Amino acid sequence: MVDRKLLRLSATLLFIGEVLSAVLQFPHPGGGPTYKATFANYAASGNWAAIHLGQFVGEAVFLAGLLVLFFALNLSEGTPRWLGFFAAVSAGVALALAGVLYAVDGVALKQAARFASAQAIRWLEWGTNSY
Repeated sequence: MVDRKLLRLSATLLFIGEVLSAVLQFPHPGGGPTYKATFANYAASGNWAAIHLGQFVGEAVFLAGLLVLFFALNLSEGTPRWLGFFAAVSAGVALALAGVLYAVDGVALKQAARFASAQAIRWLEWGTNSY
């Protein structure tokens, strides 16, 4: 028997997670025509880490909605139960991978952008990439 309260909670979490992720695409700095321009945009972003943290939270809320859906459907046995269990485990793995993605994009890429900007400034000052 389907649990209607959990089904509504699942739908709410799925909706909120999707909206949060979609809304945070707007303040995310865009790329440029070259890698240097793209890194300059990233380096100039003051709220880069907050945007990526918000995107991760949106992803986590969305995946929580999928997990709640698994429990809402209350699958008792057989192939549907195993498929649901596999989907629940996959959602957990997806959350871990999303955490790695947003950590790399939200932290490491920002540092790389700063480094690339520093290299560009040094090149403009000295006309060389050497240190």
